[in-house]
Amino acid sequence: KFTMDIITLDTDILIGSHSKDQTSDSNAIKQLIQDQYDWLEQQLENSKQKKTNYVVVMGHHPIYSVGYHGNTRISPKFRESDDKKYLLDTVLPLLEKYDIPIYLCGHDHNMQVIDSQYQSKNTEKKPKKIF
Repeated sequence: KFTMDIITLDTDILIGSHSKDQTSDSNAIKQLIQDQYDWLEQQLENSKQKKTNYVVVMGHHPIYSVGYHGNTRISPKFRESDDKKYLLDTVLPLLEKYDIPIYLCGHDHNMQVIDSQYQSKNTEKKPKKIF
């Protein structure tokens, strides 16, 4: 039996972006960011405990990008520290910790396949036919 989990992030929250119909309170936004990271780690841990064959994480903003926008920056006002300026400093370590082989995103309106130095063990597995 082949199992797959697809986890979708609200990367607007993760970078400290918010719309006019949401709170502009800095402390509340910081809490939303922390809640999103906690939720992501919980979902990844759940997938690991269930021994899910394949896990895909996706969000609107890219972690790496060679497009117009570049690597996604976190708003300076909501950075955990000066060395955590990008999603690659915050989201990528979780993906590596849980051996997530693929992150899908949009935002740059072009197709990019970026091969980082990180190599998931899951990319070596060949998925069985699902249907």
